Amino acid sequence: TNGTLLSERSIALMNEQHVKGRFSYGWFLSEQGGAYFPWHSGNIPGFSSAYARQVHRDEAVLILSNLQDADTRQLQNKILRVLKR
Repeated sequence: TNGTLLSERSIALMNEQHVKGRFSYGWFLSEQGGAYFPWHSGNIPGFSSAYARQVHRDEAVLILSNLQDADTRQLQNKILRVLKR
């Protein structure tokens, strides 16, 4: 996020909506408090994860589970609400 690996312009493009349905380059985009934030989640047998970045607040939440069906997205949203306070 500091421009070392990617340029500031590339980072800005990653955090902008480019496709209908709030999807960016590899990220889903959700809105909270008037600002969009990138996130992604998924699972495979024996593993699930969720990742979200609050770009405007310089915060990130990463959840990893060794349970395939863990509701990592729900836990991520609860943590984001706590951080917002």
